Amino acid sequence: SLVIFNTFSASLVGAIPVVIKPQQCLDPCVDQVHFTFLSLDATVPLLLSPPSGMAQQAPALPTITLERFPAVYTSLAVTMVASDGSEAACAVSQQVGWIGDLAQLD
Repeated sequence: SLVIFNTFSASLVGAIPVVIKPQQCLDPCVDQVHFTFLSLDATVPLLLSPPSGMAQQAPALPTITLERFPAVYTSLAVTMVASDGSEAACAVSQQVGWIGDLAQLD
């Protein structure tokens, strides 16, 4: 069977629980199926080829490329986050460069 989802609201973003069951099935229905649908916001900037790491002695960040980055911003702040979720002491303010419709931070 083919199931097509049509989201009626752009505000439905994130993990959305879905239950599919026969219309005539009473609750609780033993024939129902549960799963989570991950709905993404198509307007959020998308990180292309994310940096996977860099040498500790490197003086600069690797190039970061973003798709769908809002053109109204000319700079942004980059903050380092450790694997435990803690923020590093340094934050870098970076100018946004454009290559076509892709924003690049060098």
